[in-house]
Amino acid sequence: MLLNLTSPHTKQSSSTQQVMLRVILATLPGLAMMTYLFGWGTFLNVIIAVTVAVCAEAATLKLRQRPIHFYLSDLSAVVTGLLLGLAIPPTAPWWLTLIG
Repeated sequence: MLLNLTSPHTKQSSSTQQVMLRVILATLPGLAMMTYLFGWGTFLNVIIAVTVAVCAEAATLKLRQRPIHFYLSDLSAVVTGLLLGLAIPPTAPWWLTLIG
């Protein structure tokens, strides 16, 4: 007999926005340490990547005639840009982050 049980550590359901916000908060200490160790290049990469990711998603949603605020409010574009900005070397040129 197969039992369908939920995980014991999951007490309440979380929205996508709450999960993404937790991911963003979890990456902030790493971003601070990388900025301290490797300079402002990491921080600038993150700023550029997040800005481009949010703008690109907003432009795509506008072209597809979808509600922009509804889809941007889940913070998935911010997490995507944040992780990309952290993955790119701090000495990489700005346009490489833009293309990514």
